[in-house]
Amino acid sequence: MFSYPYNAQENEYEFGYILKQEAWGKGYATELSLGQIKKLQESFEGASIVASAHPLNLASKRVLEKVGMELVESSVELPNRGLRDVYRLK
Repeated sequence: MFSYPYNAQENEYEFGYILKQEAWGKGYATELSLGQIKKLQESFEGASIVASAHPLNLASKRVLEKVGMELVESSVELPNRGLRDVYRLK
């Protein structure tokens, strides 16, 4: 689990997670995401919260949508992470 400024000048913060394969499909990503969103909202009132997923990672994209995020940019090349779809909390 991680969070850090995505674009601090614009008051945007990003969160994410990496799970071992044996943890997939058990709801952990959703719970981690909801917790991280709450923490960011409490710590950075009024900030925009973003997250990204590889365009082919349908499970991660479903998690982001389930926790209230919407797709804002498709197939963006992000430094050190490659091609990503970017989501923002509604």
